[in-house]
Amino acid sequence: NLRQLGINGLSGPTVNSVLSTIQGLRNLHSLSLSLQSEEDEFPIFMQLSQCTQLQKLSLNGKIKKLPDPHEFPPNLLKLTLHNSHLQKESIAKLERLPKLKMLILGKKAYNWTELSFSAEGFSQLHVLRLTLLKELEEWKVEEKAMPMLEYIVIDRCEKLRKIPEGLKDITSLKKIKITGMPVDFEHRLRTKDLFEFK
Repeated sequence: NLRQLGINGLSGPTVNSVLSTIQGLRNLHSLSLSLQSEEDEFPIFMQLSQCTQLQKLSLNGKIKKLPDPHEFPPNLLKLTLHNSHLQKESIAKLERLPKLKMLILGKKAYNWTELSFSAEGFSQLHVLRLTLLKELEEWKVEEKAMPMLEYIVIDRCEKLRKIPEGLKDITSLKKIKITGMPVDFEHRLRTKDLFEFK
């Protein structure tokens, strides 16, 4: 009847053992796994689709290949990633998670200069946090992406030049929180971008 589980300092070989055990925890609602070092990585096949009750998942460590959407827990609501070093195509998989309401991309989760959210992606997302994405310079949001987004946090993404134009079309958006961003970014947001939001 375990509902919440968090394990830190996992080595590569141990992760496989833990993941296979987790499949038998039918009532697990929240899972947090953290790898021991940057050399370790999560396996390609995490086999979490059988965890039908799992709603919150946090992974801290390298993910060589992100699972396909149908391999994630089917009722996943919140996903947190740190030190994942995601491939560019990983975003296309994340935006197809059918029930995802909250996404946190933390430190070293995504190390590319460009980030793109495609049309009709993240259909149920309410909350988005981008934290310490040090390489991110340009973020594109296509029309009809994140149609239910309400709250966004941009935290210490120091190279990001501006808010995406597509973000301004999201009428459900209620709050934007900016932390530790360059003066130029904040000035543009206050004097230009905010007036263009629908």
